[in-house]
Amino acid sequence: MGRIEQVLSVMRTDPTRLWAPAEVSREMKTPPAVANSAMTKLMNRGQLVRPQNGQYRLATPDERAAHLALPPEPVVAQVPARPVPRPPVDDIERELLMGQMRAQGRPVSSALLAGRLRRCGFNLARTDDVLADCLDRGLVRRLDDGRHEVAA
Repeated sequence: MGRIEQVLSVMRTDPTRLWAPAEVSREMKTPPAVANSAMTKLMNRGQLVRPQNGQYRLATPDERAAHLALPPEPVVAQVPARPVPRPPVDDIERELLMGQMRAQGRPVSSALLAGRLRRCGFNLARTDDVLADCLDRGLVRRLDDGRHEVAA
């Protein structure tokens, strides 16, 4: 006989009584935590009712039927967050990007730059913003293969 069946057999000795987990555990000769976890599982299944904290009783047939008839929780569609406006690119950010590109000494992909600039506190979106700003200013040029190099 499992713990749940033991709890039910103890509680069926007096079906209308309010039982505390400590009382049930004393009857079962187990620690109170064992009875408490079994009683919580039974309550979640609808076989026990908790009229007040720490007190359980057997559920009536009507209460069990009402518990089984509860509709499932509705699934709520995740509402996408509104885009947050990003601040304009600073000169310091441009210098950090240009310094990384000069240190590399060869054309680099935006993913490589993002990895290098992550150490400076840039996230991927910010790296893309700074790179786009540098492209607009003519400091960087984009090659046919998608990599970027410092404009001469």
